[in-house]
Amino acid sequence: MKKLFIVLFLLFFSVNSLFAQNKALSDGKYLVKLDSISKKSGFKDYEVYIEKESVYLILANKMERLEIVWIDDKSFKILGLTEPLNPTELQKKILKDTNICFEIITIVGNECSFKLEDKKNNRILNSGTFVKI
Repeated sequence: MKKLFIVLFLLFFSVNSLFAQNKALSDGKYLVKLDSISKKSGFKDYEVYIEKESVYLILANKMERLEIVWIDDKSFKILGLTEPLNPTELQKKILKDTNICFEIITIVGNECSFKLEDKKNNRILNSGTFVKI
């Protein structure tokens, strides 16, 4: 029984380690450069620091820690950004009709182009590039 537990633990750890290494964005600091259309809508470039399951947003010299939830190796949600942390009843109803997440499109060197999309409604909310710094 003890050997079976150890084998299962090692298998679980190996699979999770392998999956974590295949994520499009590895741990580190990124400049999020938004495209011109997003900037015309009033959005500004910002920085993030990714560390395991946490994303640290750096906006206006303030840092906020949020949770990153990977959907697959190129798609993820940031709880508190793509969805409210403690949604109201109205927000819960709205969330049933949306599926907002980041999706990495291409990776070239230290740059990953992305779109922030509502997948249920096939609507791109903004897009740009994660540049590792």
